[in-house]
Amino acid sequence: MSVPGAFGPTWLGDRLCMDGGMQVTSTHCDLVAGAERVLIISLSDGVTTTQRLSALPNTIHQEVAYLEAGGSDVMIVAASPDPSVDLLAPDEVAGAMRVAEARAREDLEKVREFWG
Repeated sequence: MSVPGAFGPTWLGDRLCMDGGMQVTSTHCDLVAGAERVLIISLSDGVTTTQRLSALPNTIHQEVAYLEAGGSDVMIVAASPDPSVDLLAPDEVAGAMRVAEARAREDLEKVREFWG
């Protein structure tokens, strides 16, 4: 993860990269505009959970509305991490990953049905 002014760029192989969260959208849904089906995997669904690592003013629901207006069928899968977990703290990441894996197993059939 890289955040200008907080965390420096990250080396991926021989490339110096910045976090995509510095874009105009926190989920980058604009990249798939026009797709028949769009599966969005996000920290939050914007309703039952609102946790985001981005302070950008748009909402995930605005992004979904743009996609649907373009004819896309959209599904959001929200990780909904425990808000007490600091996702920027290296010592908390392993536990968060275990919770995420369990959550993914719970969502698997819904995703298969949507994508199939």
